[in-house]
Amino acid sequence: MPTYDIVIDPAFEGPPGSAHGGYACGILAAHLPSDVEITLRRPVPVGVALRLTPQDQTLSLYAGSELLAEGITTQIDFRTPEPPTYAEALGAGVAFPGFGAHPYPNCVGCGTARTDPAALRIFPGPVPGRDLVAAVWHPEEVRPPLLWAALDCPGGWAAAHFGEVTGPAVLGRMAARLAVPLVPQPAYIVVGWLEAVEGRRLIAGSALFSRDGVLQGAARQTWIRLAEQRPALAEQRPDLAEQRSDLAEQRSDLGVAKREANDVVEPVAKAGAKPAARAGAGPIAGAEPAAQAGAGPIAGAEPAARAGARAA
Repeated sequence: MPTYDIVIDPAFEGPPGSAHGGYACGILAAHLPSDVEITLRRPVPVGVALRLTPQDQTLSLYAGSELLAEGITTQIDFRTPEPPTYAEALGAGVAFPGFGAHPYPNCVGCGTARTDPAALRIFPGPVPGRDLVAAVWHPEEVRPPLLWAALDCPGGWAAAHFGEVTGPAVLGRMAARLAVPLVPQPAYIVVGWLEAVEGRRLIAGSALFSRDGVLQGAARQTWIRLAEQRPALAEQRPDLAEQRSDLAEQRSDLGVAKREANDVVEPVAKAGAKPAARAGAGPIAGAEPAAQAGAGPIAGAEPAARAGARAA
């Protein structure tokens, strides 16, 4: 069984520190015939040697002993929507949601922070009146992994927009078919749409068309919404500081209460003790215990203050 070492150029980054999902899938797909489906098991690192082990109808990608991705040949029945016009796709790109907030601004496919030659700069926005996002792509070069990359991001933005996803999502699986023979186009209309939502999984489709609307490639993708993370410690610190302030105020209030109790009870104890002794009645029932209780802290106050000091 032959094996190959491959290294994905860091220029083709998607999420920070890992390869762009569509581009990585396209690199692997070149080692299998027919339609190909790639499942990404782990983020694929960039700039390091990875081991690829293709077989007749399958392949596996490893980093050391860790399985990163698997691929199989398949037959896919792609049904693509009618493409928007070139002008409509240009107009949709103006409303790209990533211009406002982008989870991966350095993504080679759709990153708003990328202006280098490797960047595809595909910015898909919603098409008015249709359940589609669309953009126009003017490629610097055309080769299969780049077409896979171009098919990736529009599906992801369609899933996020129509699936109302507010947090980041990552590509989990992608299957694609490219036109044969591959005829490079000076400009492509790129579209994406949402097909289904299954819990944290979003099923999306995407397609590439020539400027005059001829289909050049299509893909189906599974996107995984990342689980919501707890706020970082830095975000929790204002709340902790507020809790400490509240506890400090409570301690201050308890101190005032203790002083007021002492001021009230001690004179009463002194004034009431002597007349009671002269009359022979002895101390008033319960007076001395009450004085002792009042002279000390209010019941339960000091333990609460100490407990608050430990909690802070």
